[in-house]
Amino acid sequence: MFWEMKPLWRDDLQVRQVGDELVILDRRSGLIHQLNGTARYIWNRCDGNAGVEEIASSLAEEYGLIWECSRQDVEAAIGKFGELGLLMAEQPR
Repeated sequence: MFWEMKPLWRDDLQVRQVGDELVILDRRSGLIHQLNGTARYIWNRCDGNAGVEEIASSLAEEYGLIWECSRQDVEAAIGKFGELGLLMAEQPR
């Protein structure tokens, strides 16, 4: 699963900040995704450098959350990003 590795977004997505939201254009699926502040924070850390534990810790610190709640949010968001096909299935070696 994605939370067992360091999640990495697909490099062919078009990503833009629009106001308080992050907009992701996935030309492969023909869909546009809008992320709120928390989802944007998690998305920006899906750069292949941090695992779920690290992302959850930084989210908890940034927003003053309980770590377990933060981990659940991160797992849910990364799981959804994976379901939508926005993450790389395998990380480049």
